[in-house]
Amino acid sequence: MARKRDDQLTEQEKKIISERIKNAMVHQLINQKELGEMIGVSRSAMSRAVTGSVITLGYLMKISKALNVSMDYLCGFSSKEDYSDREVLMTNLKQDAESMIKEIAHKIEYLGMIANMDYISETIYLSLQKTLKEGKRE
Repeated sequence: MARKRDDQLTEQEKKIISERIKNAMVHQLINQKELGEMIGVSRSAMSRAVTGSVITLGYLMKISKALNVSMDYLCGFSSKEDYSDREVLMTNLKQDAESMIKEIAHKIEYLGMIANMDYISETIYLSLQKTLKEGKRE
């Protein structure tokens, strides 16, 4: 029987990693093909990584980043699915969107005031013209 190298994963470790990757994919609503595209590997290479038959440190790092989970979680050292970065990102995006909406609304309001001023200016101008014309008639 061949001796297992210290740097090789056991079948149990491969199973844990595989289950964790699958769980994170379900949480992120992505499939193997999409995850493969995110980390730059073919669907078949991604399938081998997800099933645990071929998993490297490089794959784990890329998968961890793409799925926004910690390496500790993927390897089974932590039971916490850490999606906090994603939640922070979503919160920041929401705040940025709200800020942009307020800025756009302010600009629209400002443009409306300018348009209104143009209307008022035009009305005053026409009124002055009318007054001048009437003054010439007298």
